[in-house]
Formats: sequence, C-alpha cells, structure tokens
Amino acid sequence: ESTQPLFPDEIQRGDDAPWGSDQPAPPPSWPDATGQATEATQPLSPEEIQRIEEMRYRRELDEAFMQLAIAVAVSSEEKPSETKPPIGAVVISHDGAILGEGVSDWNSDAVLVALENAGTKLTEEAGKWTPLTHATLYVTMEPGNPVVVNLIQQVGVSRVVIGSPHPNPQLQSKATETLLAAGLDVR
Repeated sequence: ESTQPLFPDEIQRGDDAPWGSDQPAPPPSWPDATGQATEATQPLSPEEIQRIEEMRYRRELDEAFMQLAIAVAVSSEEKPSETKPPIGAVVISHDGAILGEGVSDWNSDAVLVALENAGTKLTEEAGKWTPLTHATLYVTMEPGNPVVVNLIQQVGVSRVVIGSPHPNPQLQSKATETLLAAGLDVR
C-alpha cells in the first residue's frame, strides 16, 4: 500500500514523509483515470488559458442559443406526435444577434423558416441564395431532408449546432457527415 499523496496540497514534509525528511519532496502528482498518481503537467500558458476561457464562453453561448431553439420548438401550435416532434431552429450572427427563428409544422421545415426569417431568399438567379457568412444555425434535431442540408451549405452558415440526432436510424448522422465533409463546424 502506497502512502504517496494523490493531490499536491496533501504533500507534507517532515519525519512522516514517505520519502524521508532529508530528501526533497517529489514533484506534485495528480491521479489518472485509474486513481494512480501521475506526473503533474506544466502550468498553462496565458494563451492556453485564454483559449480555454473562449471555449467555455462558446459552450455557454451554444447552450443558451440551443435553449432558445428549444423554446421556439415548444412554442409550436402543432400538436406533437411520435412521427413529427416539434423542431426549433435559430440563426445567430457572428456577433450574437438573432437573425431568424423557425419552428416546424406539417407544412414547413424549421431550418427553412429560420433561414427565410434571417433574410435568406432565393434570388432571381437560379440556385443563388443571399449569404449568411459566419452565422451559426442552432437546430433541435438533425435535419433529415437532403434539400435542407444542401441549403445550409449554400447560404454560407459556418457552424451548425444540433441538439439531437435524427430519430430515423437511416437518416441518423447523414446530415452531420455531409456538413462536416463540406467544411462546416458541426457540434
């Protein structure tokens, strides 16, 4: 049985130290996944700390905007069913402004409605959509319609945050894979 401390603040000096009082203390150690002590990592640089803070901030924003998409879905007047759950979508600009919201019903797709509300319109030139450069699309369920997935790529959305995978096993991850292959950041 080892008396090696698991956390650095438990390291003591003195006669009861397992390495002896006349020797320097070993480097601080932290438990790994198995609970065994491992060497401590180097302190984080200011750049690493800033990157971690930015990631934490982005995660918090993602959670808040996904909650908004859920609220939009819940606001649907359509009665949800097992085959057609309410779906909400929100388009957010790179600076955090809400550009558009959409909810699914039996006649429309939440993503299409949100993109249209964000000002994305089909121009007279066939297949040309007004761009939403650097925008993020938050959608409560992975899109299952390939036309919608193609439109997401065409409008220039750079990030897509998906709340849950598509419930149909044949469609699960198809949109995610397509968007990732197109170079979008998908969460």
